[in-house]
Amino acid sequence: IHIWCFVDDFLIAGDDEYLTKLGGEIFEQLLHELGFEWAPHKQRGPCRSIEFLGLLICNLPDRPVMALTRKRQARLREMLDGWASRRPRRGHLKAGAREVAQLLGHLVFASQVVPGGRTYMQYMLQTFQGLEVDWKRGSVRFAGSSAWRALELSEGFWRDLDWWRDHLERRNCVPLSDEERRDCLLSTSPS
Repeated sequence: IHIWCFVDDFLIAGDDEYLTKLGGEIFEQLLHELGFEWAPHKQRGPCRSIEFLGLLICNLPDRPVMALTRKRQARLREMLDGWASRRPRRGHLKAGAREVAQLLGHLVFASQVVPGGRTYMQYMLQTFQGLEVDWKRGSVRFAGSSAWRALELSEGFWRDLDWWRDHLERRNCVPLSDEERRDCLLSTSPS
C-alpha cells in the first residue's frame, strides 16, 4: 500500500484492488483517530485511471502511465498556437513578463510528462536571465538599470515554442515505473 501526499491531497494505491481498499480504510481510520475532517464525496476509486494534482494517472495492466489531461493539453495547445501567431517575420517580439511567465509556468508543469520538454525550454527560460522583474508592471530591467522595458523574445524562444507545438500531442505521457521512465527519457534525449 502506497500513500502520496501533496499538501491536503492524498493518493492511496495498492498493488491490487484489495490492498487499495484496505489502504483507504486504514487512511480513513487514521483521519478519524487524529480528528481530521475530510470530504467523503471527494473520494474516488479504487480505479485504474484518475486525475491527481492536474495529471492523469492510468494504471493499465500493459502500460501504466502518467499524462496531461485532455483539458490541460487543449489549454496548452491554445496557448502555444496563440504565441505562434504572434511570431514576427523579422526581429524580436516584445512581450510582457507576466504573459511569458504564464506560458513558462504551464510548460514547466507539462514537462513532468513530456519527455525532453524541459530541455526545449532553455531559451525560453533564458529570456529572464540577468533581469529584474516588476510583476505589477509586467516589465523587466537589467540589474542596476533604471529603465523598465518589455521582454525581447529571441529566435531561440521561437525554436523552443516550435518544438513544443510539434511534440505536445505525440509525447505527453511517461511510464509510471522509474526504470521505464529512465529508458523513455534516454531514448528521447537530444543528440
